Amino acid sequence: MTIIVHMRNRYLSAQQQLGQYMTPPALAAAVARTLPRMLEPSVLEVGAGDGALLAAARSAARLGRVTAIELEPALASSLERAGYEVIVGDATKLATWKRIADRTFDVILGNPPYAVYKSPSLANHVVEWGLGDVVRGPRLDTLFIAESLARLRSGGAGAFVLPLPLLTDRVFSEFRRKLTERFACLQVIELPATAFPRAEVKTAICSFSGVATRGCKVTLAQGDVQGNVLDELSVSTAQAQHRADYSYHAGMQVIRKKIGLRARNLSEMGAEVVRGSTTAQRFAQLQVKCLHTTDFPEEGIGQLRYRRGSGHAFKVAQVGDIVVPRLGSRCLLRQAIVVSGSSPYTESVYRVRVPSQHRNAVLDCLAGEVGETWREIHAKGSCAKHLTVADLLNMPVPV
Repeated sequence: MTIIVHMRNRYLSAQQQLGQYMTPPALAAAVARTLPRMLEPSVLEVGAGDGALLAAARSAARLGRVTAIELEPALASSLERAGYEVIVGDATKLATWKRIADRTFDVILGNPPYAVYKSPSLANHVVEWGLGDVVRGPRLDTLFIAESLARLRSGGAGAFVLPLPLLTDRVFSEFRRKLTERFACLQVIELPATAFPRAEVKTAICSFSGVATRGCKVTLAQGDVQGNVLDELSVSTAQAQHRADYSYHAGMQVIRKKIGLRARNLSEMGAEVVRGSTTAQRFAQLQVKCLHTTDFPEEGIGQLRYRRGSGHAFKVAQVGDIVVPRLGSRCLLRQAIVVSGSSPYTESVYRVRVPSQHRNAVLDCLAGEVGETWREIHAKGSCAKHLTVADLLNMPVPV
């Protein structure tokens, strides 16, 4: 059996090469634990780096032939000394993959880099697995995953550390559908943003195995920084295709218990959600005082008081308007209401206008468990989080 390992250092920026994206040994061991037991499997990893994943897999089980694709000569030499077959080459080039033409592997591993590359020549398998990114263009992580999956034998297994958006964003729903249709088991262990030193990014261990002859068993888990499972739940394949992260489904369970059947979303209440006019920096240049994310209280419902606003072309929040941050790593779950005067507000803030009879219910919801949970599980992005207008308009409000 064979394992493939992908090397990545020359694809990354100088800052990334400092090592913050290398897999910590404890996390590598957690990845290896998700693999099913096999008799001397063949293994492939693309962008193997320092070989942490391969070392963990070797410690967990006796391996067969191990193949690593690596671009950096120094790392390739280290992998060769460890006893692995190493292909020194650029994994974005077809010539590199021709060196393992017609070979398949029992196990595929990887912690692919989160970066873009220029040449889309290896796009067939990316499209086949629903991993195309129309916004960012060709990505190394999706390329490495797709090319590895294309070389996995039927009934084989894989385990990757993936950026969480691959398991949550709508654009990758086809990828999740492929996983649940082709494999008998799918496990996703969501990791804290602090799992990688010096890099605050949301990731998950995603492992899959077997052939889905009778459907796919999907388990979603919450993990600690070392990949240990703290809690888990089972979801249907349809639910996993929608989103395959523990936080979302656990949060939705909390929301359903809280609101029951008595709720209307903001859209049904006639709410209007409007993003601010421009940046805080631009307001400062114009010497115009404005409402920004830094003006929200850390907890509760803030009460904002302003003087009567002067005429200008910017969107304003006025008496009775509810305001919430649109983005931010620490302020996203805050809220306030304007109780006097008016003020322009930045593009980092949403103004929420609802009919006066619903205003208190909306404020209580935002400041309570339902509103906080809803925003937390719908916030998008691997690093800095943001909410869309649709996220807010679909928020259920207990009535």
